[in-house]
Amino acid sequence: MKSISNDNKHYEISFIPNIARQHIVKISYNEKILSTNHIDVCNINKIYVSSIHNGIVGKPLIFSVDTYDAGEGHLEVTISDGQRTLPAELKNNQTRKFDIAFIPEISGLHTIVITFNGISIEGSPFIIHIDEPSISDDHSLDEDNDNDFEFLIGGQLEGTKIGEIAWIICETSLTDMYEDFNLYVTDPEKVIIKHTRIQDLDGRWRIEFEPTQAGIYQIQTGSDKSQITFSSIDILPLDYERYIYGERIVYLNALNFISIISDNDDDDIKVRLISSNNNEIPIEIEKHSSEWKIYYSLTETGYYQLNIIDDDDEKQLFDIYCITEKIDVFRNGGIEDITRLIIDRTKIIGDDINVIVKDGLAHTIPAAFYRNLSRDLVIEYIPVRTDIHEIFIRTQNKLLDICPIRIMAFCAEKSYEPVLRVQIKEILEHTFSGVIDQNNQLEISVTDPFERPISFQRSKNEHGELTISLSPVRVGTHWICISNDENDSFALLPIFAYDDDYIPLSPIDKQSLHEKIISNDHDTHSTNDSYSPCREFTTVSETSEFRPSRQSSLSPLRVPSPIKEDITITSPIISNEFLQSSIINDQSNSVVQTYDITDLNDPCICHISKFYLKDPDDKFNIIIHDTNGNTIDYKIECLSDGRKCISYEPTIVGPMKIYILNKKETFNENPLIVNAFDPSAVHLINFPKNIQINKTTCFYIDPIKAGKGIIQIIIKDPNNQSLPITIQKQSNEQIVVQFKPIVLGLHTVSILFNRIPISRTPMQILVENIEQRKYNISIDNMTYLFFVELTYIFEENSE
Repeated sequence: MKSISNDNKHYEISFIPNIARQHIVKISYNEKILSTNHIDVCNINKIYVSSIHNGIVGKPLIFSVDTYDAGEGHLEVTISDGQRTLPAELKNNQTRKFDIAFIPEISGLHTIVITFNGISIEGSPFIIHIDEPSISDDHSLDEDNDNDFEFLIGGQLEGTKIGEIAWIICETSLTDMYEDFNLYVTDPEKVIIKHTRIQDLDGRWRIEFEPTQAGIYQIQTGSDKSQITFSSIDILPLDYERYIYGERIVYLNALNFISIISDNDDDDIKVRLISSNNNEIPIEIEKHSSEWKIYYSLTETGYYQLNIIDDDDEKQLFDIYCITEKIDVFRNGGIEDITRLIIDRTKIIGDDINVIVKDGLAHTIPAAFYRNLSRDLVIEYIPVRTDIHEIFIRTQNKLLDICPIRIMAFCAEKSYEPVLRVQIKEILEHTFSGVIDQNNQLEISVTDPFERPISFQRSKNEHGELTISLSPVRVGTHWICISNDENDSFALLPIFAYDDDYIPLSPIDKQSLHEKIISNDHDTHSTNDSYSPCREFTTVSETSEFRPSRQSSLSPLRVPSPIKEDITITSPIISNEFLQSSIINDQSNSVVQTYDITDLNDPCICHISKFYLKDPDDKFNIIIHDTNGNTIDYKIECLSDGRKCISYEPTIVGPMKIYILNKKETFNENPLIVNAFDPSAVHLINFPKNIQINKTTCFYIDPIKAGKGIIQIIIKDPNNQSLPITIQKQSNEQIVVQFKPIVLGLHTVSILFNRIPISRTPMQILVENIEQRKYNISIDNMTYLFFVELTYIFEENSE
């Protein structure tokens, strides 16, 4: 305060506010209050604008402005096309967050000026380009549909601090179930950090990450040239002192709790919880010393506003969202972290299940799969390289209709600690750096995937740091929980346990009565672990998962292994009578044996197919028969790790039998059944070359002579957008494919049989406006369907 007149009767008062909210200035003279003034303090640096995209004449453009943390003030948005100011519609969809919509009328550069209390925000004016509409634009998907997806920010009401889990959730389903999408999280320095994306049973996506510095974190998608920001989160410093504790996002019909800390015992606060339709929600308030506790429960989903008014009439507003609680069915943490899927039990029929996970190089990687207490199938694995991973699930030797499930393994620019992993029945020893457990004050527990405790040992290293040793006996994610009652802190550490030693034989189509009895006897005598669903499955894995020479059996190229000991061409001459006799004699043996075999897939005829068998003692003989019972020659490559690479080339379509012989005896699970197929035998009927736009077109696929397999049909327009497809199987086993083009130009049709293109594919169809008619199509009334790929499973008839 300084005097601005000689008589000291006029003063200038200045101060620097450090928080955006309403300030009260009281002027008193001789301890008598003369006036009370309210000053609204704003912070324009806390205003966030969503991505504003270029547009098309006549199509609405929508963007949002978030002024929640900016304080009280007046938001003004001016949109100009260079000739005049355009009318804009402003919608307040929640506390201090606005959606602005306008329709451009002419092409060219448009400017968007955004001011708050007369001050331009950062980035203003924004420049966008508006294009004239074209025919393809009239029929293409509206790229601005992303604005329909609103991400809600979770965490504490006053904000998330460094070291806490920050998260957002989208109430609208972005993708189909188990269908991953491209997304990344950047820190205040624009560096991509690790995150975890989680999908629940309703298809909603939740994004989680752990911030390490204060500032703005952004959840984005797209490339460097074209970025779309889904949401921004302002992370608070570690030393930020909260006075209000409570969750921004709560669940339906749950008892929720909010704590308000007040240093003044005489404070009298008023708390109101208002729904979106201005109904006041009943709450219970308790006063405990300097803490106010508010309890409430919400019976309807939607948006709510929390109003807190203290004795100085200072008002604070907070958004609260109520959503339904659903279980998580898909978790993707990227490379060096656990990826988990939960498949509903209704989709898994029977207990004869096999799961294989392959990385981008078609290498089989360690995975764990088991049934949880709800009998759902849980699949877990840790990717170690980026790119698409594929999950194959077989029941009764039939591929599940949702397979292969393709999941992107992503990475981050900032390093992070990989998840611990251990082979079951082996010892894992982990030291917690910097954690000193004096007098065993820390509470420690280790639980298996079913939340049952397992035994472990605690010790200290030479620096006094806590060390835990354990040996899991079941596959799946285990948890180490460390808590300290003195400072009310705890930590959770996941451990991935897998089984890389015992791989069951691939299941066969039909199971004999004797084999069913053996299975039941096995379950009856498993007394120690009879309660554990893990007993029903075994991890499918490959010991040398990083070997770059490994290829899929579907590959038409034959690349020899770089590690060889010898190569032999084998054509054993063993009569069918001997095989039948050995199988019958083996039925008297009640011991179920297993062996390690990987990459055993259905082979393509006239292509070399491979599988790997672990046989370090060279005790197995192999016989391969085609569908006519003729013996097929094969080659063996002996690898240095004790495995054999068996290569063979089928020549006719149909089921094949692979016998494993051990001292002139066969295992109960023999023979292994694979189905040879021929993509070149898939024929097209009435395939068109020129078709009419906006007219339903059909052609036929005849896969009768191709064998057993999966047909994939993809039709893309000139804009590389996939078209909706309808398929129907006829009584003569032919498949009818129907589609309706809505864009002029060349369309590409790709048809694959067991992921191998059929003859002449990809093919092209020219879509023309043959009748030369004008189409006036209302964009608002068009319905768009999203289909990327249509898959049809075709099985060969068994005579």
